[in-house]
Amino acid sequence: MGLVVVIKPGALSPPDPLVNTMQCQGVVGFDFSGSSSNEQIALFIINSNAVNGFDVSFRFANRCKFTCGTREIPMTAVILDKVSGVLGTGLAEPIDLDVLHNLSGDEFIWDPGAAQTTETVNYIVELRASWANPAGKLAGFYSEAITAVISVGL
Repeated sequence: MGLVVVIKPGALSPPDPLVNTMQCQGVVGFDFSGSSSNEQIALFIINSNAVNGFDVSFRFANRCKFTCGTREIPMTAVILDKVSGVLGTGLAEPIDLDVLHNLSGDEFIWDPGAAQTTETVNYIVELRASWANPAGKLAGFYSEAITAVISVGL
């Protein structure tokens, strides 16, 4: 048995279907009995084969503050950093990106670049936060909601 493949000169194979996905995992159960430094608050797994790269928008419902009713524990630092995986060739790694001081309103957009020549595969980034000692705050469930959206780069 044999197989004959006819290739039409100049014909391109069909492109792979567009993959531009992100899985997100938040963290619960923070210890607010004292200050914290570089505490992981969320993980994001990114896969993309978009030649234009991708952008990720992070929107903070409470503008980087843990809230419980009207009580607040402000974050003193929020950092985006690489954990592991393969970032597409041509894109820039997030190395200790300062999210907190680069918010536009309640949003931070990570734009790693406008073109990738290889795929981004299981690329994991994390958000880490620090906060001062919240002494004197009443006990309760303090939270911050982060909405993360991936889009094809422009």
